[in-house]
Amino acid sequence: MGLNIKYRYALNEDDLPIDIESLFEKDRKDYICPGCGNILRAVFGKVKQKHFRHKKNEDCSSETYLHRMGKLLFEKYYREAMESGNPFLLGCEIQLKCKRCEHGPCNIDKSIEFYDLTLHFKSIEIEKKVGRFIPDLLWKSDSGEKIFIEIAVTHNSS
Repeated sequence: MGLNIKYRYALNEDDLPIDIESLFEKDRKDYICPGCGNILRAVFGKVKQKHFRHKKNEDCSSETYLHRMGKLLFEKYYREAMESGNPFLLGCEIQLKCKRCEHGPCNIDKSIEFYDLTLHFKSIEIEKKVGRFIPDLLWKSDSGEKIFIEIAVTHNSS
């Protein structure tokens, strides 16, 4: 798959993300653009690679499209990991410390530790309000712990 196609994903009739790479000629029908809500068509060209394109020339924001697809795909892959029993790993950089020096711990190197979030966070929701915040994605544990996730396309959240 090349990097030059603009619309790799669309929404199917159940409002779920669908990858153009999973479709065949028999799947030629109307899909929905997650960015603007208008109709996308699957294109199975002989020269260009498969992609979706708008049925009509629409004013669709790439940022909105990418932001929405980021949320939908993140949720999809997390739910699939939970249902299949596969891990969904989060890597966190940690500072390693030396405990042998007489003047105290020294920062000697960094390491990455991975945590399987499916073991602790059993719920994921898109744009669920928590107090005065509405994170793009919300992970919740059975004990009430929460992680807010923001998808940044061209600017960080304020």
